[in-house]
Parts: sequence; C-alpha cells; structure tokens
Amino acid sequence: MAKAEGKAVDGLVDALVADAEKRLDDAVAAGKLTPAQADELADRLYHRMTDLVNGELPGPGFGHRHRFDGHEHPLERRGRNA
Repeated sequence: MAKAEGKAVDGLVDALVADAEKRLDDAVAAGKLTPAQADELADRLYHRMTDLVNGELPGPGFGHRHRFDGHEHPLERRGRNA
C-alpha cells in the first residue's frame, strides 16, 4: 500500500505505531484498559502495522465483531438469556 503511493514503508509503520501507542496510553489513562492489557496489545503493534502497510493483515472472519473498549458489541448479545 505505502509502496504503491511512493511512501517510505518504515516511516508509515512508525507513524501508525506511535499513534496506536498514544491511543493505548489514553485508554489506560481513561481506565478502559489495564496497563497489562495495553502492554499485551503494544507487543504486537509493530508486526501488525507492518502487515497492514504491506497489505498482509488478514481481516476478521465472518460475523466477527470486536470492540476495544472492553464492552461486548450489542449484536453479540442477541439470543442470550442473560
């Protein structure tokens, strides 16, 4: 993706990682993630962002709905007797 636009891949990956790390820090500060959860997500950031930039990041499977704020997607609750 970046190569097709004539951009430096490493620079784009670094910028994406920096933005994601800031968002993780903000989520920890807001109490939406624990520091341990943020660390676990941060450990995979560089690899995942590199895959994203190179067009190799697999998309979610059919019916996959994931939220990053720790809450369940409303559609995931359908059919539950909770």
